[in-house]
Amino acid sequence: MNQGAVKLRNYIEGRGLSPARFASLIFVTQPSVHRYLYGRIPSPVVMQRIKEVTEGQVSPNDWLTPIGESVKKNRVEAVA
Repeated sequence: MNQGAVKLRNYIEGRGLSPARFASLIFVTQPSVHRYLYGRIPSPVVMQRIKEVTEGQVSPNDWLTPIGESVKKNRVEAVA
């Protein structure tokens, strides 16, 4: 699982939103949101919509970072 899924779940639950309501805010289906909550990585366009709707609390980098790792660590490993 990735940090994006965890942060998205926390955002949705913290605001009392249903996955269906959040889906309507980012113009996808409820099953798509369900898949994102369980680790599927959204398309770049959807990542941007999520970032905008969550006011940056869930960013595209979050989707690319496994739980327990920092973005900085991933960048260093990618360069090495």
